Amino acid sequence: MQPDEQKPVVTPAPTSVVTPPTAVPQPNVPTPRKKINKNIIIGIVVGAVVLVGIIGWAVYAAISNSPDNLMKAAVQNLVNEKQLAGAMKIQTGAADAPTTVTGDFAFAVDPANDKNAQVTFGLGSDDKRFGLHALVLDKTAYLKVSKVENLGTLFGDSEPSASGVAEMFKAINDQWFELSEQDVQSLASTTGGTATPVAGASTADLKRVTEIYGQYSFIKADQIFADEVVDGANSAHFSLRLDRDQYVKFMQAVKAANLETVKIADKDIEDAKKEQERPTDGSVELWIARDSKKFKQLRVVNTAKGEESTITVTFTGTMPQLEKYEKPAGAKSISELMTMLFGGSMNTEELNALQNSQSSEDYLTQ
Repeated sequence: MQPDEQKPVVTPAPTSVVTPPTAVPQPNVPTPRKKINKNIIIGIVVGAVVLVGIIGWAVYAAISNSPDNLMKAAVQNLVNEKQLAGAMKIQTGAADAPTTVTGDFAFAVDPANDKNAQVTFGLGSDDKRFGLHALVLDKTAYLKVSKVENLGTLFGDSEPSASGVAEMFKAINDQWFELSEQDVQSLASTTGGTATPVAGASTADLKRVTEIYGQYSFIKADQIFADEVVDGANSAHFSLRLDRDQYVKFMQAVKAANLETVKIADKDIEDAKKEQERPTDGSVELWIARDSKKFKQLRVVNTAKGEESTITVTFTGTMPQLEKYEKPAGAKSISELMTMLFGGSMNTEELNALQNSQSSEDYLTQ
């Protein structure tokens, strides 16, 4: 047996001990805050200002474009422009077979003298047209009618002769007649009212009446409808109602103002009070352009006595050819007008009385 081999002795390696490093104490340093960008602050401020501005503009727009304020602005624009023109359509009769008449009108004030003005009014067209022209020069008015005989056919008569009044007035076609302030006062005294001068309201008095209306606005918006485009303009559309209490207060305030060219009589106020008791027959709708704040269209529906008639007026702004602001050649007096109309049925005494009275009302009321 072999002697045991001597095994080498293995001495284990010494275990290395790792000593963790000792933490070195650091001073307490506050953590720095992130800086807010100055541009962000400016942006927030500007955004807030813009937002407030938008809200303010929206509130202002809502108020200024309310129907009542639109009406006040439109009235003021009309007063400032001193002219108005438009086309109209009149429908009468049964709804399934109405009689329709078209027409036009215009009103203008002399740019050189606000005491002068003129009005044109026409129904029908071409050889079927009836026309009326009024020219005011200071305190005197001049009136002219044309083709009066067409009035009968325009409103459904089969023959022009069916309208006796129209036939009677044919004699005065295209003839100017003069209506003085004295004539107007005479007619007003017969009816119990107070006459506004022929030339109408002066600029100062008209401004004062507009201010009074601002205090006692008697035409109010009732129902509000969706906007519509009228004659190319986006327009607010709403119905109107008459505030009769405000109307009476307006009349009383105008009378109290004691204006020179706008007169309100006690009878006028009494008539206004009677309106408070009268039922409303029909409806009125109005369209006003939102941008220009000008009247664009008016529709009046009358249902009195169970019959319906509708008048629609579109304000186009297109002025027709106007007369010169000067006395028309060959103008006749009102007494001459009455003689032309009724001369054949009047005796000498009546004609003399007519010449002295200068009023058609004296004869017509006999």
